[in-house]
Amino acid sequence: MLLPWSKPPAEITCPICGARLQVPRDKNNQFLLKPHCDSCGWNVARARRQLLRQIGQNVAFAAIFALYAWAITDTKWSTPFVGGWVLMAMGYPIFSQLRRLPRDRPAPRLEALSGIADFRAVTLETTRPRLNLLVEGAIVVGSAAAILFLPRELNPARRAFPKVPHELLFVILTTLFAAYQLTIHAVLFVRLIRSIRLENHLAKRAMMVKGRVTESNSGLIRYEFLDYSSQLIKGSGRDYTLGLYEDMPLPVLYDPDDSSLTCPWLGCSFIAHVVEPKNSH
Repeated sequence: MLLPWSKPPAEITCPICGARLQVPRDKNNQFLLKPHCDSCGWNVARARRQLLRQIGQNVAFAAIFALYAWAITDTKWSTPFVGGWVLMAMGYPIFSQLRRLPRDRPAPRLEALSGIADFRAVTLETTRPRLNLLVEGAIVVGSAAAILFLPRELNPARRAFPKVPHELLFVILTTLFAAYQLTIHAVLFVRLIRSIRLENHLAKRAMMVKGRVTESNSGLIRYEFLDYSSQLIKGSGRDYTLGLYEDMPLPVLYDPDDSSLTCPWLGCSFIAHVVEPKNSH
């Protein structure tokens, strides 16, 4: 989970041609347009696909918001009005961004990772977990409480589900939303706990290797690197800097005895920093 004050850098360097690129800004980090390069065409096609996916998401969100409007007001005419307003308000910025994107053209492809891995042994220091862990835990507890107590607390006199259709719909939608939040954030909470255990293990025996980002989406990244035996390893993790995008170089920590245990350096939840480089290869 990204905290409200998490912001991407103002500029990044194009991994293909080295040009300095402005990173689009938005109050909601989940709907940021991917940065792209007009000069060489890097990431233009990915940015377009991202915007097209957002259109479908906005349609679903507008439909749910319209149902909520009817559940609260019990006036059917408000359903299409609210749904249409939400759809236009959220859709206009997307179509504006689509119009500003340059035409797709083949961008130079990076060569596949091959040869001898660029790695080094490091000594790491662990510290207390990020605030994300506490936030995820609080959301899990709050969502569980909402599911257990909200339906009966809506009507203290009857202590039962309402029979009026629009009130029943409100209870169902709210309970489903709380269940969705509970599921998503419970998974994230468990992943953060696992990441702390993984990073505590890597702090004792990790090596650092230079890898490359293959996919980036709202602070979640996928990456690949060559391990000690020059085998291609793939992994996934967090990017708390919000500055990593496709094709960019990425330092990765991994256990040389078990290459499946990996963590991106900029996505650590528990490791503070490299204390002392030991040697290079």
